[in-house]
Amino acid sequence: MRERDAARRSRVPVILVVVAVVGVGLAVAGVVAEVGLRLFDYPTEQPVGWAWRGDPREANELGLRGHRAMRRPDTTVMLVGDSQVESTDPFARMPEVFLAAALGELIRRDVRVVSVAAGGWGQDQQLLALRRSLAVIGPQVVTLWFTPGNDLWNNTFPTHMPRDGWPKPTFWLDGEALRGPHAPPGTAYRPPGLRLSRLLRPILHQPMYVTDEEWESKLPPAYRARAAERGGVPSLVEYAATRFGLARADVERALVLENFENEKTHVSIALTPRSPRLDYSIRLTRALLQEIARLCRRHRAPFLVFYVDTGPTGLPEAPTQFEVSGRVVTLSNAAARAVVREVLADVPSLELSGYRSEFRVSSTDAHLNEAGNRYFMAQLARQLAASLRP
Repeated sequence: MRERDAARRSRVPVILVVVAVVGVGLAVAGVVAEVGLRLFDYPTEQPVGWAWRGDPREANELGLRGHRAMRRPDTTVMLVGDSQVESTDPFARMPEVFLAAALGELIRRDVRVVSVAAGGWGQDQQLLALRRSLAVIGPQVVTLWFTPGNDLWNNTFPTHMPRDGWPKPTFWLDGEALRGPHAPPGTAYRPPGLRLSRLLRPILHQPMYVTDEEWESKLPPAYRARAAERGGVPSLVEYAATRFGLARADVERALVLENFENEKTHVSIALTPRSPRLDYSIRLTRALLQEIARLCRRHRAPFLVFYVDTGPTGLPEAPTQFEVSGRVVTLSNAAARAVVREVLADVPSLELSGYRSEFRVSSTDAHLNEAGNRYFMAQLARQLAASLRP
């Protein structure tokens, strides 16, 4: 018995030595692996932000879709925005072309319109682009095409649609103070922690940049939908299909991209009652617009925000309940209008009216077609002409 106890006691130090050696070996291997990953800059991260991704021959001097200057114009207008400004129309029929022609005819001067826009941009990327381009272009006026249906969530989340789409530089509010962006445009955002831990992200189906879910820890609570009861309220799919004359399957495909749980949806501003997250998005968007306005003042360029009122062809005016993926949400066009008014309060702004369904690219694409762009750019030109006439 004593001999067995002695043998057992003698084995304990041996086991501890083995454990210590293995532990040290793993630690050394980990350090070597971490150093190697850093030396070879692996895993690589995706650059944050984007510009024009199409034909480089259609890029202006800013690297964005638009025409380059062929001569020195009498008047330069900067048209800031997102996919509405970048446009999917042929190059010769972009909004900037129609605005320049209409404005030039009204003020009898040679006008150049410079597009500062890309699909999916919110006011965050617009602000960063203006910081780089205002001194280069030196416009006499800056006008921003505000898109109520997506600008607020574009500003709120760190990625483009759908969930965890292209990463972008994102600002946030610290109290009422604007902070950020979390990464400079064009640089790679490096998730915190060791490089070794980043090797796990693909295994966990996480991209190499901050995800929507990770960013949501900074955000107030989102809208809370309740569970739908069988046959209780009308389906949003059925409503949209009837309202716009669409096939149910087309509406369902479109709604797959809409996230009602975190408010990353084109109808977020119509959700009622407002959630703390929507209130935050309003304040964040206002802060970004006010920063853009201050930047324009420093460059002595008058600033105007405009938007196209598409309300008459959209949601019900009064709060109406709809079923979406087994949940009930309440939507109201009146609520959406109130959000737009609050966002643009104290910002020089203009509502362009006269929207018609035939101005859409198609029944499933709400972007303006050539007729719509021509109509609204002519309307905008009439507003700008008064301030630009000698």
